[in-house]
Amino acid sequence: MDAVKEKTLVGEVVKNTPSVPVTRTRWLTLTVHAPIQVVAFANYLRFGPAGVRHFGPGAEESALAHPHTLTVHLSVKQIGGDTLLNYPDFILQHSRPHEPFDLDGTTIWYGQDEAAHLRVLWVWDFYRLFGGMKLAVEVPPDKGKWQEVAAAIRKVRPGNQIIAALKSGSGDILQVYPIDAPAVEQEY
Repeated sequence: MDAVKEKTLVGEVVKNTPSVPVTRTRWLTLTVHAPIQVVAFANYLRFGPAGVRHFGPGAEESALAHPHTLTVHLSVKQIGGDTLLNYPDFILQHSRPHEPFDLDGTTIWYGQDEAAHLRVLWVWDFYRLFGGMKLAVEVPPDKGKWQEVAAAIRKVRPGNQIIAALKSGSGDILQVYPIDAPAVEQEY
């Protein structure tokens, strides 16, 4: 690291600057929002994917702790119903796996498909009764699955939908996010 001296009103400040330039990456991002199914989402957090625990004669043993992961069927569909992206088993992790779920605040899930350079962020905001999802794919330098995902996200137009389907013993969740704007290229 190179040290750079900078004069201020109080004296000199030494700042360390990297001698190697930081490489920035271009991402194609798609962000959507919609009201959430509060009861279904809260029940999923309270009881986990197996649903409400039953007691009494004939009840099955299910004392499993919540896994703090989701396996969601994630798809992006065009207005006519054609599927642009389809991930039947996309795994998302809770952002704070060692803390209890906040049913009065925000729960954040995240995951990625490394081969496709696709990242997904899913936010459940119980305070605002709203949810959001962000899909981001790194702008690819070559072909393959990575290129296919980026091309699919580039085809997204207003009126298309992102659909997240989550299996749950408390009642399956089907969350539809209408797309209001095409994907945007950003640098991170």
